[in-house]
Amino acid sequence: MKTTASGRYLVCGGMDHPGRGEAREVGIFDLHTGTSRRVGLPATCWHVAVHPHEDRFYALSFRVLPQEGHDWHEWAMAYLKEYVFDIDAEHAQVLRHWTAPRETPAHINSDVWVSDRELIYCNGGSGTIVMIDLDDFATHRIIDERPGLPEQLLAARQSLHQVTDAFTRGSPTASSRHFLSALRVSRGTLLDSVYACQLSADQTLLFTANRGLNTITVYDYPSNTVRQRVRMPELRQYVDGLPWRHDPRFGFHHSTLVSPREREFTTQAGDSPT
Repeated sequence: MKTTASGRYLVCGGMDHPGRGEAREVGIFDLHTGTSRRVGLPATCWHVAVHPHEDRFYALSFRVLPQEGHDWHEWAMAYLKEYVFDIDAEHAQVLRHWTAPRETPAHINSDVWVSDRELIYCNGGSGTIVMIDLDDFATHRIIDERPGLPEQLLAARQSLHQVTDAFTRGSPTASSRHFLSALRVSRGTLLDSVYACQLSADQTLLFTANRGLNTITVYDYPSNTVRQRVRMPELRQYVDGLPWRHDPRFGFHHSTLVSPREREFTTQAGDSPT
C-alpha cells in the first residue's frame, strides 16, 4: 500500500482469498473524493511501488497455486510467467507491462524500489534482485544471490528446516507438481532467499537481506558490485532454550531505510525464519 507522488491516490495490491481464489486486481483510493476503483489484471499482484514524480504505480505479479487444487491458504509456488504492470492512477489504466518467461528467475517478490532509471525488486523464491529499465520497460538486469554448493552445505540446518516445513504444507505424493515447481523456482536450492531490498536516498547503495543465508549485503549502485556482506549471528544468541540444531536464522522479510541520510537499514522478521 503506497501513496502516489502527488499524495492524492492510495494504491494497493491484493492477496488471493482462501475460498474465492485469485485476486487479479489492484485498488486505487482517491483521498480527495473518497472514491475507490479497481483495476483488473491477468495475474494477482501483492506488491506495488510508485513512480517518484508522476501519479503512476507499478504492480508486481505474485504467482501462486492452491494446494490440492482448492486451498489458497496453503498455497504453493507457481512456476509460471511473471508480470509487472505500469498503471496510471488517475485514469485507472494499464499503460505498459513487462513479461518474464517462467525460466527467468523472478519468482515470489518482496520489497520493491524505484530509482531514477530502474524498477528494483527482490525475489525470495528465485534468489535474485531484478532491475527493469523504466525507459523501455523491456530490458532488465539481475543480481543473483543464489548460494553455491559450498554455501548450501554450510547451511545444512537451514535446508533441513526448509524441507521439513515444505512437508507440513503438502503431501509429496498428492502435491508432487508443487514440490517440483518449487525446485524449478529455486533452481534446486533448498533454501529461502532474499526478501529485503532498499536503495539509499542518493541512489549509490543498494541494501539486501537474505533470509536463507542470514546475511545483509550492501551493493554499490548502479554497478551492483558487492561493497560489504555481513553474516548475522544465530537466533539462539537472543532466544533462550533453542537447541544447537534449531534453525539459526533471524527470518528477514520486509525492510525499510529508517534514516536515508545516514543510510541506516533495518529489517523485519516474517512469521517464521522459513
